[in-house]
Amino acid sequence: MKLTLLFASALLLSASSCSNSTDQNTTDEKKSGTIENTTSDKNEVDNPDEPSAQVTKLELSAFKFDDYITLTTPEQIKARFDGEDEVEHGTSLYQEGTVEYDHTIVTNPATTHEVKYLWDDKGDLSFVEANYIKYDENFDEKGIQMLGTESGVYLGMPLEELVEWNGQDFDFYGFGWDYGGGIKREKGTKLTDSKYVIRLDMRYKEGMPSAIMGDILLNSSNELLKDQEIFVSNISYYLDGEQ
Repeated sequence: MKLTLLFASALLLSASSCSNSTDQNTTDEKKSGTIENTTSDKNEVDNPDEPSAQVTKLELSAFKFDDYITLTTPEQIKARFDGEDEVEHGTSLYQEGTVEYDHTIVTNPATTHEVKYLWDDKGDLSFVEANYIKYDENFDEKGIQMLGTESGVYLGMPLEELVEWNGQDFDFYGFGWDYGGGIKREKGTKLTDSKYVIRLDMRYKEGMPSAIMGDILLNSSNELLKDQEIFVSNISYYLDGEQ
């Protein structure tokens, strides 16, 4: 798959630096770029360069998750992201903390997208992922990112919109645990046929029904979900097709 001309021309090159991290979303955010940051009147940010600034709404960029997964080796990543704030190396734990991967987190200076590359014990790329919510080194939320795919699914996509895209309701696991929001892949649905693995999350608040939490299966039509802010939180691509 070839990178689009837009993807190839917008990336800035400079010298790289590395730091260690054990969280799945730890990286420095870079606010400069071509993507437009917008906020409502009630959530205006006085200084968007402050680490604690919350981006409340972003417009989808012309860059797609599909562009990032064309980079499958450290050499390809370094050739396109080589700035001081563009690449971070570390480790991440998965599967309830039982599996550790070396990772490379890329921050695209043209869009502020943060995309993580996970390497297996042979140094080969295992999977690529991006998260809707971005966190700082203290695991505090520092913003969100609107990153889409060529299929039409995007980070931050509301549950009801994902159902419409899929063409039917679907089952997924309850929230608040390691596999929370994981979507059950059923034959004959767009979610199953997609090359991406989609995961949901929600904005947690007081008074949430306990019946939507934990190791249970929920259906997207469940009435208990109607008043909850549920969205696409993670998009992943596995090179071997397994997850």
